[in-house]
Amino acid sequence: MKKIPNKLFQKVESLAKSVLTDFQRRGYVIPVEQHDGRIKIGAYIVGKNSNGFYSVTDNRNNVYVDNLNLKQTAALIANDLALGKILDKAIIDADKTYGYRLFDQQVYENAAKRKKNTLDQDVFYETRCNIARVQKEQAKQQIFNSFRKLTSIR
Repeated sequence: MKKIPNKLFQKVESLAKSVLTDFQRRGYVIPVEQHDGRIKIGAYIVGKNSNGFYSVTDNRNNVYVDNLNLKQTAALIANDLALGKILDKAIIDADKTYGYRLFDQQVYENAAKRKKNTLDQDVFYETRCNIARVQKEQAKQQIFNSFRKLTSIR
């Protein structure tokens, strides 16, 4: 294998650094997948906990945000933190709303499956389940809209 000339290596390194700074200037931090499956975005790591939720930690395992329902939320938060921005409470609240409404939907679906329900109870559970489903999808859509902005390179 041929050795790369030092001058060529420095030019490639300079080009790579300029591309990374250009992406950061536009609001993107390039994610890198680690050997254990977690994603590193700048100095922040997005990983899935043993309980199935996502968290954003730093290199020293200091937890910044924990118990996130969607990995897209964790990626948005890690990208913002890597750019030096403060935590976006609206995205965190939308993720919490998504989780609460998912739980509500499951509770009302299970309640509707009981055989001892009256017709009025069935209608009530079905209505509540539909309301929870719509609210869950609205919260998810808010997160995904922000995530699409992040993933569409301008």
